[in-house]
Amino acid sequence: MNDVARAASQVETMAEKNQHQRQIEHDAQRVVGLAQARFNAGIIAGSRVSQAKIPALREHCNGLILQGQWLDASIQLTSALGGGYHL
Repeated sequence: MNDVARAASQVETMAEKNQHQRQIEHDAQRVVGLAQARFNAGIIAGSRVSQAKIPALREHCNGLILQGQWLDASIQLTSALGGGYHL
C-alpha cells in the first residue's frame, strides 16, 4: 500500500472515530443535563451533578485527542500528496 492510500485510509478512519466520539460526548452531556434537571427539582444533591460531569469531561478530552489525531492524519495525507500544509 502506498503512502497516499495509507494516509487517506487513516484520515477516513479518524473521521469515523471522531463522528462516533461526538455521539459519545453528546450522550455524556445529556446525562449531565438530566442530573442538573434533577438537582434543580431538588431530587438529588449537587455532588451528583459534579459526579455526572466527570465522564463528560473525560469524553471531551478524548474527543480533543481524536481531533488532534485527525489533524495529524490530514497533514500526513497532504504531505503524501506532495503538498505543503497551509492553514
